[in-house]
Amino acid sequence: MLTNDEDIEATILKYITADEYAKQNPEINDINVFSISTLSWDWHDQVRYKCMKGNHIKNDTNFDMFRGKAIHEYLQRRFVADGWVAEMKLSEYLDGIFVDDKRVRIIGHVDLYDPVMGILIELKSSMWSDKISQSYITQAGAYAVMLMNARFRVSAVHVIKINSKLTRYTLTPDDITNAYAAIVERARLAADEINKCLNSSKHDSGTP
Repeated sequence: MLTNDEDIEATILKYITADEYAKQNPEINDINVFSISTLSWDWHDQVRYKCMKGNHIKNDTNFDMFRGKAIHEYLQRRFVADGWVAEMKLSEYLDGIFVDDKRVRIIGHVDLYDPVMGILIELKSSMWSDKISQSYITQAGAYAVMLMNARFRVSAVHVIKINSKLTRYTLTPDDITNAYAAIVERARLAADEINKCLNSSKHDSGTP
């Protein structure tokens, strides 16, 4: 029970800063499980997360992330009422890529998917720019290929940026093909670096 103003403030800040993604997807902490969104942005971040090198300090309040999540949930509720699927989880093992002898698995969540029309929407809400960056296109394109690999229909893929205005980018077939290839290559690069990190740690500790 909230008993004073400090408790109320602390509770609100806890809700804003809580890492709900890791709670709902604990496998993301496994050494061989990589995030599509992280690989889309910068595969070096995936290496830092797995090797525990720090250098990925979170904002204590993280209001930007909280704002983005609120926008996502607001729109997703309305699309779901019209038959769309929100936060559709995708998971795929990659051939020939291993970390610590474990096959690398990539995971992600599609913001919105229309199972009837086969339309995929990736929502973005960064306040920094109206521009739709290449990382957004890479993320959406990879999701499209993973959906098709799982035998789902994909007829159109859109990135929607919500900022001071609404901006849309519709991916081309080449965008989609190149995006998935980029994710696989980045996963390979990240796995190589993580294996080096693990081998170095074993050497330092004297582990055979």
